Amino acid sequence: MKAMMQHPHFEEYLALAGRKGFERVVLFTNGHGLTEEKCRRWKLLGLTAVLLSVHGLEASHDRSVGRVGSFGEAMAALRILLHEGIPVSINTCILRENLEDLPALRELLEEHPLQIHTLSFPEWSGSVLRHQDSMVDYGEVAEAAGRLIPDGDRRTFFANIP
Repeated sequence: MKAMMQHPHFEEYLALAGRKGFERVVLFTNGHGLTEEKCRRWKLLGLTAVLLSVHGLEASHDRSVGRVGSFGEAMAALRILLHEGIPVSINTCILRENLEDLPALRELLEEHPLQIHTLSFPEWSGSVLRHQDSMVDYGEVAEAAGRLIPDGDRRTFFANIP
């Protein structure tokens, strides 16, 4: 599977948003190709926050994304963004392949000063319809809820609940 590339006019659009007075400009990314130089430039152009996709630990993330090394890229992007002072939230799609990884992923992410960590249910459209075997049963998530978001965790929550 080929990695998604940045839109050729992304920086133009980012600068336009800044000139138009947008106070909050959030990038939704998997972190592919992010460098310190790009991060600094985007921050100067008006980027204010990032929603980074991390869909499990290394093996399950790479498998769900369809690209070996994508977990490492996402984690490197996380470190770069935080180092450059960009607030980061993490989005994790709940899948059959990553359900058991999620408590360990949450613990790994606790090491970083994140805004939020959403555990989201994929929408039943697009590529999800071609990969229905990856869809987790909602009852399984309900049974695991206490492990996925333990009492006292004020940063992790479920999103896109059908």
